[in-house]
Amino acid sequence: MLTPKDIRLLAEAAAKEVINRMTPPDTILTTEKTAEYLGTTPGAIVKRVERGQLPYHKRHGLLYFSKNEIDAYLLGDDRTP
Repeated sequence: MLTPKDIRLLAEAAAKEVINRMTPPDTILTTEKTAEYLGTTPGAIVKRVERGQLPYHKRHGLLYFSKNEIDAYLLGDDRTP
């Protein structure tokens, strides 16, 4: 027989699974596409990076952005995907 604690744990696991399936696949954006997505300029994106205001990745001197990380950051979600 399941205890109330067991039922709660099963419900939490099921909810996490549903959320994981609903999360769209990540998209990698360039500085220009990130600026377009956020409705600003590429220069403003670079300034936000320099100030530590946006999560980013750098490869071969170019900046790349994870759409999921940007969304989580802007929503104040500490749990980056």
